[in-house]
Amino acid sequence: MPDETTAPVEQAVDSEKENLKAELDAMRKKNAELLDEYKKAKEKSKAVPADVDVQSLIDFKNNAEQAELEKQGKYTEARTKLEEQYRERSSEKEKKIAELEAKVRELELVSPAVQALAEIVHDPNLVLNNFLPKDKIEVDNGVPVVVDGYERTPVSDWLKANFLIIF
Repeated sequence: MPDETTAPVEQAVDSEKENLKAELDAMRKKNAELLDEYKKAKEKSKAVPADVDVQSLIDFKNNAEQAELEKQGKYTEARTKLEEQYRERSSEKEKKIAELEAKVRELELVSPAVQALAEIVHDPNLVLNNFLPKDKIEVDNGVPVVVDGYERTPVSDWLKANFLIIF
């Protein structure tokens, strides 16, 4: 009798093992394919010499295509191509500007505020991320302050006024 009750369980375990083995084989095959693609892409990237500016080559290609379209009298297509290039470049520059503005804000505003809070609380990032809005932080004469309307309160004083801190 005990053999009859364990047989279905063993069969289920065996079938589960087979499924896992098949899945593992499929994953290994896919990993090998991806590794081959990665190696081929790496070899292709080595084909371009280090001293070649890829962006200048792309610009040259775009200019050549535009000149060819203009020679053929397809001015509207050339103009749309030029507009597309302009939109791409301006969006890239806008992204870069946003990233740089975030870095500057972090360096000029948030870092001094974290330093001022570190003198008072154990985890200044917790306070800064959850209780103190970053958009209300400014620096006055090297001191980080919280701007609330016309009030400009130093960060440490703002924290003491808004939270019960026992010293």
